Amino acid sequence: MPTHQQHPAAQSQFAANQEAELKRLVKLCNVARSNLKWNDDEWAAIKRRCAGVDSLRDADIAGCERLLAHAKACGFKVQHKQQDGKKSRPIDRTDPARKLRKLWLRGHALGIIQSPEESALCSWASNSRSANVTALLEAFGPDDWDAAIERLKKWLYREIQQGRLSCGEHTGIVPREAATALIWERPVVCAECGKPMTWTPAHRESRRGTRRAG
Repeated sequence: MPTHQQHPAAQSQFAANQEAELKRLVKLCNVARSNLKWNDDEWAAIKRRCAGVDSLRDADIAGCERLLAHAKACGFKVQHKQQDGKKSRPIDRTDPARKLRKLWLRGHALGIIQSPEESALCSWASNSRSANVTALLEAFGPDDWDAAIERLKKWLYREIQQGRLSCGEHTGIVPREAATALIWERPVVCAECGKPMTWTPAHRESRRGTRRAG
């Protein structure tokens, strides 16, 4: 398998995105605890069961996401705010909308998408910079949602396949099936040694500003 050395700047940006996402999720977990009024014993049990830790300082992104999923099942609702501090209306919560949102957050966790905010997703999906982009999505029909999902998947596939996979001993390109696994948060193992593989983004000297879908 060919080797490839990742540019330090790309690795640094990826790590920074992961750290920012983890901090955001930890903050949401603490907000959920407060809103749901879990006592100390309940909170300790939930952290161990969902995230496998005694303290959120030791949690990872996947653990925080499991904890938040449990909190939402218990009635916790995330409040999204616009830049002026006013609460914005959430986008549609039908299955296609949830799928699109999941893909968007996954793209952010991988370091492909700059902003995880719902307003950024709405702007991208509606091709609009309007201050009230959530209203534009209310007119979306099934074909519109499907088109947005496919457009986002193509973007993620393109970016992921330009990166590299590594298990520590072997490094190589990202085949289509591995890209699919990464998008849907499934493990990727090395075909040569069976060890888990991690993905790092490609470095592009020409990249400037926010990445946008083509």
